[in-house]
Amino acid sequence: MIVVFWIAVCTILALIAIFVAAIVRMKRTPRWGVVPTSNLNHDVCNLVANDHSMKVHLYSSRDFSYPNQLPGLIVLPGSTSTYPEYEHWCAHFALQGFPTACMEKPQDSFSSEQLAHFIKLLQQDLDILADDTGKNLILVAFGNAVVPAIHVTAKEETILLTCGFGGMDVKEDIAEDVVGRIILAHCADDNIAPVDFFKKNCDILKLEDDDQLLLELGGHGGLSQEAVIAGFFSIRIHQKLDLEYQQMSKRS
Repeated sequence: MIVVFWIAVCTILALIAIFVAAIVRMKRTPRWGVVPTSNLNHDVCNLVANDHSMKVHLYSSRDFSYPNQLPGLIVLPGSTSTYPEYEHWCAHFALQGFPTACMEKPQDSFSSEQLAHFIKLLQQDLDILADDTGKNLILVAFGNAVVPAIHVTAKEETILLTCGFGGMDVKEDIAEDVVGRIILAHCADDNIAPVDFFKKNCDILKLEDDDQLLLELGGHGGLSQEAVIAGFFSIRIHQKLDLEYQQMSKRS
């Protein structure tokens, strides 16, 4: 009887714990990646071009009206990354006022020509990505999306800046076309895209010291370095766009 009693007690306690955990989950603040927020809009659309289709996630902040003076921003994940892995990157930029899109790449990589075509489709079909000029963009690319993004930047004057993390080597013949428009970050212990690629790219692209960030640890994915990389990209973007801020405070 005593054994049966304690089994019953343990069962009841387990059920109570499950019930409480469910309530706690229901009452948690909505989270987008690592950013807790309740003012982020999120929509999904599909782009189709020739034999390729692309799912695009759109993010904007309810604290801003659109279009505004900020250019649209497109996040380009590596080919092996899937939603919602990069949602916190989108939230990071969207909550600053940048209308942001994240393109879900297929498992096989696509060329810079295909990327340029998809970007033009985004500019044509998605008004949310247009600033008050109607055309300017910023690219934030990761992994094997970095090199195509840089090559597209060399051909498209409407791309104001491209930020890249963890990319391979770029072609030397595009350097003159992207001067002052590329920002790169890398982790020295990356065993997929060795640090020599990063150093070579910085030399080829003639990057100023302020436009390059080399972290000692983090690997190919920038593990535990996301906040540092995001902050670095944001600071350089804001400085290069020469954005002005108005300090707001509540008076008692």
